[in-house]
Amino acid sequence: MRYHMQRKEREITSMESIHSILRDGKFMVLALSYQGAPYTVAMSYGYDEDENACYFHGAKKGRKMDYIRANPKVCGIVIQDRGYIDGACSHAYRSVVVEGTMELVRNVNEKSQALTKMFLHLEEHPENLIKRFEGNTDAISGLTVFKLKIESLTGKQSKE
Repeated sequence: MRYHMQRKEREITSMESIHSILRDGKFMVLALSYQGAPYTVAMSYGYDEDENACYFHGAKKGRKMDYIRANPKVCGIVIQDRGYIDGACSHAYRSVVVEGTMELVRNVNEKSQALTKMFLHLEEHPENLIKRFEGNTDAISGLTVFKLKIESLTGKQSKE
């Protein structure tokens, strides 16, 4: 089911603007659901526009892992916070809602590539981290890497 945006004047229709928000963002708040119980978690990510995917890493066990295994359908939001507008009881922002399917990346080479994409996205100087993990199968094997295959993107912005 796809809902229409209630406030059409706030919808971001430019895919370039939507991709820009995802490229500039550093973390995404993910909404997960398992047996009717909701759970949200903020995670740093790496965006790969060419693959239409976001990459995350995390622990091998825990609530997040249990939820994703039980229900890989997720929804996330990336927000560009432009600040509270004093005296207007309003907030300036741009946001992208991401819907898709989360999958575990199991292949060591794919994990390495995903980590590199994350480092390039998140780090100002990613070279040291890339070197540290490149070819280090033990370190990479110990990590859980997730790939969010994007199925839908919706952008919205405040009236500024």
